[in-house]
Amino acid sequence: MVGEGISPSPAHLGNMKTVETIIKEAVATALGLKKDEIENDIIDIAIDKYNFCGRIIFDVWPWKEKKIDQFTISADDDGIILFNGDNADVDIVRAVKAVASDDSEVDVFVWPQNEVSAAIQGVDVSSARFLNLANDDDGYRRIQVNVDDEVTTYAVLAMKRFVESVIDDSYDPVTPTDTPTDYRVLTWRLEDANSILISYIIDELKAWDGQPRDNLYQELLKVPIQKAKWQEANEHITYPVDSDFEEIGLDF
Repeated sequence: MVGEGISPSPAHLGNMKTVETIIKEAVATALGLKKDEIENDIIDIAIDKYNFCGRIIFDVWPWKEKKIDQFTISADDDGIILFNGDNADVDIVRAVKAVASDDSEVDVFVWPQNEVSAAIQGVDVSSARFLNLANDDDGYRRIQVNVDDEVTTYAVLAMKRFVESVIDDSYDPVTPTDTPTDYRVLTWRLEDANSILISYIIDELKAWDGQPRDNLYQELLKVPIQKAKWQEANEHITYPVDSDFEEIGLDF
């Protein structure tokens, strides 16, 4: 079964930095300002630079565990699963399982169904399929499962997307989870790329201020990407042509 996800909390973030921490480090270095004396207009500009630089780094980062999410979720009465709240960063749904409600049963894979073919044939989503739907009005991803199977919980494996940071007027330090994309709350999840992102934002701020860029981030980016590609565990599978040796086709 796909494991349950863990909602972000300070105890689980490790050395993940908030956007506020990142932009203040960059602003202090690029513009020579004290971290606790940065004016709001500079914060606005720095957040724009974060959104620009962060998306580029996030998109070029290898599809490893930093960009994979696993969690359980329920569908509404129409069989629609909306990925918002803690799952607002879902980009592509890769696997879905109907979670068994009884220990004597087994979880069942639910496979993607082509929504165009289903619409042409005039059929509803089948019990062993899910449909990818258009995003809702707020831009959140959605899928639809069969509503007649009486499945209450689905396990989902999904790829994450970059989430832009904002200044949320309703931010309250007492209830920060109510404004998850506010720059004081949102965290940068690729902690291996902290120095790269800060260096990139520094360059963008220097260019904005009329200073020459350092261009250090390009070299800094090479090392952690190579680490992600070659030092992390990977699956290696062979598929022999001769069926007499099919047992060799195992992970090694």
